[in-house]
Amino acid sequence: MYGMTGYGDAKVSCPCGVFRIEVSSVNHRFRETSVKLPSECSVLEWRIKKYIEGKIRRGKVNLYLRWEEKKQDRKISIDSDLAAKYLKAFRKAARELHLKGDVEMRLLTNLPEVVRVEQVGVEAEKLWPFIEKGVGKACESLLAMRKKEGKVTQRALDKSLLCIGTRLKGIGKRTGKVAGNYTKVLWKRVRELGVGGNESKLAQEIAFTVQRMDITEEITRLSGFLGQFSSMVKKGKDIGRKLDFLIQEMNREINTIGSKSNDLSISRSVIDIKAELQKMREQVQNVE
Repeated sequence: MYGMTGYGDAKVSCPCGVFRIEVSSVNHRFRETSVKLPSECSVLEWRIKKYIEGKIRRGKVNLYLRWEEKKQDRKISIDSDLAAKYLKAFRKAARELHLKGDVEMRLLTNLPEVVRVEQVGVEAEKLWPFIEKGVGKACESLLAMRKKEGKVTQRALDKSLLCIGTRLKGIGKRTGKVAGNYTKVLWKRVRELGVGGNESKLAQEIAFTVQRMDITEEITRLSGFLGQFSSMVKKGKDIGRKLDFLIQEMNREINTIGSKSNDLSISRSVIDIKAELQKMREQVQNVE
């Protein structure tokens, strides 16, 4: 079993610098992935998202990548055509103004766009193997934390399941006694009221009334849901929504048991079971 809260980071070196990656996740009803990258790596966003979504099925995931770039080689180029145009214009102006001397090279190199200095860039695709490695390490760290949280949650759920199972067994044992006692109470009431008539028909009506209070089916279904829940908890990943659904069904059954029952001891057990189911619901909200 995995939780949905966690954090992981990684550092990867490459010839063009160092990549530092941080990834975190919190609980979310579905899966939502957010990636923040330097502009030079933005074309790789879809790859990173696809990688993360292959590892994580549920939760809100945020990844932040920082690139500590090494100083790259610079490419220097001179626009000879532009410099020639500048030179021609200067010489023409000199003739018109009857000036002596010629234009120096340093003047030409200081003119706009004659000398261009460009940093040699790195293609994003060539960076992907290093980034993939870093994202993988960060995700492994994140998943390790989510797994630890899942184990804690599993222990809490197992404890609640044991408590509910114990209470449910108590309800089952009490059910037969309640039916017999309630039948006696109804017959006593009939005699106190002096109701006459067909004894056989009265017995049928009393039996029908007691039958409507029978909770055997609800106990059986609830017991079955507990077994399914326990099996899913042991299964592991991608079970959060299924567990949440089972808790809804268990709540429905225990509510029916509570409404049908006319016994103080059973009512107390129902309250205890509902309290445990509420704890389980809160725990399941953070299960992947």
